[in-house]
Amino acid sequence: MALTVSRLNATSEAADTEIILDINTEIYPMSISDKFTLSLATSLSLDATAANASSAVSGGKKESWRDTSNQKSLADDYEYVMFGKVYKYDETGGKNKASVYVSFGGLLLLISGEPVDVLVGQELYLLMRKNT
Repeated sequence: MALTVSRLNATSEAADTEIILDINTEIYPMSISDKFTLSLATSLSLDATAANASSAVSGGKKESWRDTSNQKSLADDYEYVMFGKVYKYDETGGKNKASVYVSFGGLLLLISGEPVDVLVGQELYLLMRKNT
């Protein structure tokens, strides 16, 4: 089964952050004129402190990407969600410029802008919704 993938090039409204993102347009079609909100999160839990505490109590057991309970999650407020891992972080672009590279099972994200607090190997959720 081949995926229909498109590569988005976008700039934040404040023009301080640029992204290049591969998305599966078969399940989430995008148009050139679409404006969207993109968020990155380390957990889908609405209470991140509770998620971190339960992870510590359970011996470091990771949060499931597919929540089987009836509790609301961060994903409920978005239309497109991917789970991936940071594979490269580069601050060689200048004093206040960093690039973060994330792979979502082969779909790639590059964020260039102000330095952010992420580590290579860190797992992240990407959440998107179109602005109406």
